[in-house]
Amino acid sequence: MTTRLLTSSDCWSLFSTDEFTHELEMTLVQYANGGIMEAPPQRVMLDSAPQGAAIVPMTATDITKGLFCTKVLVDHPQNRAKGLPAQRSTIALFSSQTGECLGLIDGYALTQLRTASMTLLATRTLANRGAQTLGIIGAGALAHRHAIMLCKALELSQLLIWSRNPEHATASARNIAEALPGTAVRATDSIHEVCAHSDIVCTLTPSETPLIDASMLHPGLHINAAGSPPRPQFREIDEDAMEACHLFADDARIALRESGNLAHMSNPPHITELAEVVSGAKPGRHTAHDITLYNSIGVAYEDLACADYLLRKAAAQHVGARVALRP
Repeated sequence: MTTRLLTSSDCWSLFSTDEFTHELEMTLVQYANGGIMEAPPQRVMLDSAPQGAAIVPMTATDITKGLFCTKVLVDHPQNRAKGLPAQRSTIALFSSQTGECLGLIDGYALTQLRTASMTLLATRTLANRGAQTLGIIGAGALAHRHAIMLCKALELSQLLIWSRNPEHATASARNIAEALPGTAVRATDSIHEVCAHSDIVCTLTPSETPLIDASMLHPGLHINAAGSPPRPQFREIDEDAMEACHLFADDARIALRESGNLAHMSNPPHITELAEVVSGAKPGRHTAHDITLYNSIGVAYEDLACADYLLRKAAAQHVGARVALRP
């Protein structure tokens, strides 16, 4: 029995946006039809402080493929002050038939690729046709990944970038412009300008104070709220703005437990699962004037789909080390 090991560098080299978003779409249909089981994560706090470290095990089973995965996420907010990653994760993919561990994958690249791909799929599903301008709130690695993936895949003509640190926004705009020669890329010091002039807005920050309020919304806007870590004190969208939007999520049960954007709403929100829209079971946007919001939380069945995709490509291209964990 051998297990394939993939580094984040391996994942970057193997990934194709078009290939994986197609696989994600099929995965969401399978999930909507009951072919995938997702267990709500059970957080283990290592420190009782609000910013204390936590271990978050996440598991899912794909009945049709005969696969299950476990992702172990270590969420350590205090690492930011030390210049270390606030989150680290590893994904293990197993055969349901034999229990064999098929692969172990570092979670850094996989999580970024999965998150941006889900945002792309949500945007294709929910945003107005003909959208041309993307607004990015944040200037970190995940914001960079989203900007390039969405602008290329959706052929967007304009990109606006805002960050609390204007120097970060300027540097991010310069780097992204080099990768997107056909897109007009500009940094701005006004988050209001980003929202007012964008058809699609992605929030990609670990903010504990809401960045977008109801006054920034306009008819037809689509928002992807994808930056908050899985803790209730993190939120990017305020309550009034959330109530003004048609809400969508990966898994409604888990979103209500894990999302700070949803936890601070006074009234129980109505959430449509994105898989229900992708499968055709429920409508997404009703009119061109609707304001839609995809509240991304990241769930294990998406990690399973990404791990399976990467390991199949790695096997075909002979990428990654193979280790005999048991003779």
